[in-house]
Amino acid sequence: NMLTLLPTFLKDALHFETQSSGIIAALPYLTMSIMLGVAGYLADWFQIKGIMTTTQVRRNFNCLSFISQAVFLTTGAILLDTIPTIICITIAITMGAFALTGYAVNHLDLSPKSAGVMMGLSNSFGTAAGIGSPILTGYLTPNKTGEEWKMVFYVASAIHMVGFVVYWFWASGELQPWSIEMQERRTRERKGYENKAS
Repeated sequence: NMLTLLPTFLKDALHFETQSSGIIAALPYLTMSIMLGVAGYLADWFQIKGIMTTTQVRRNFNCLSFISQAVFLTTGAILLDTIPTIICITIAITMGAFALTGYAVNHLDLSPKSAGVMMGLSNSFGTAAGIGSPILTGYLTPNKTGEEWKMVFYVASAIHMVGFVVYWFWASGELQPWSIEMQERRTRERKGYENKAS
């Protein structure tokens, strides 16, 4: 989880003071919040204009985000030089905005009625990974050197690449058959209840 680990990385690997590292660590999330508006607008625009289907928007935007993050995190780790690495990390986190127009809203495409439950389940797995990442980072960086931190970035990049492959081949933005069946069953039950009441 870059949000919690970035200040530590800046302090350990790039030797920033704690106060300075906190300010610099906030910069990528500021740029991501700006990019989020752009990504959301573009996602809607591509669908409204008929340039992409919902599935294509979700897949392309999510995979653009994941591949960009993998490339820039790896590049930042290889360079491990203050300004270039900060720029790479900022771009990587900023590109995360495109993923929020992909997987983050995809539950509503698949099953509007079950989107809350699906988001809760998927977010639980994401939170578990967020809890585990500081533990893994501690294991990979016992001496807190720049070379050890490179491995943390390589692992993060590899996870993004796995997400890229999975989403590229199996993502869908279509209402799922099981969701349609569930909605039809609920409608029949509701009508049956209303008929009995009358």
